[in-house]
Amino acid sequence: MKNDVIQKQQEKMESYKTVFSSVPGEIVLEDLMEFCHIKQSVYDRDPMEMARQAGEQNVALYILSILKVDLKELKEMMSKERQYGTNSRYANSD
Repeated sequence: MKNDVIQKQQEKMESYKTVFSSVPGEIVLEDLMEFCHIKQSVYDRDPMEMARQAGEQNVALYILSILKVDLKELKEMMSKERQYGTNSRYANSD
């Protein structure tokens, strides 16, 4: 039973990595990061709007955690992207 749960978790993680390490997956991940407010603050004067945006942000953070993306590295990549206007790839292919 415990091995089944571990195996299913590993399969799910591998599926995420397979999907998001492809070129179309990287495009989708980039879009999700934009839509889910990873590149900006979720602060809003309206607490309901801020809660909605924080929930969306949690979705992207969940995906990034499965992909084992180093958030410090991600911040550096986004900073370089803003500075140089380049596209960075965020999916790890571990």
